[in-house]
Amino acid sequence: MSEIADLIIANGKIITMDDGNPQVEAVAIKDGRILAAGIWNEISKLAGSKTRHFDAQGRTVMPGINESHIHIFGGSAELDHLSLFKMQGFETIKNAI
Repeated sequence: MSEIADLIIANGKIITMDDGNPQVEAVAIKDGRILAAGIWNEISKLAGSKTRHFDAQGRTVMPGINESHIHIFGGSAELDHLSLFKMQGFETIKNAI
């Protein structure tokens, strides 16, 4: 039995970043990961009764990476009156801020 997608996105310019198949008609997603990407007739077979469908309405859809972090030195250097130089430990830094 094939897997059932949680979400299918179709009807857009779906960019895959795969040189062999750079743009597809639809993409199926399960548990936050790409299950399959390709033509609508094949991807639609991965739909179940609880699969959500998203109509991209001709818009571009592409994979993304969400990443967030802080460079403590850069963040502190931008502040006019705060130096974290030689400070150690979370509580010490927290109190200084």
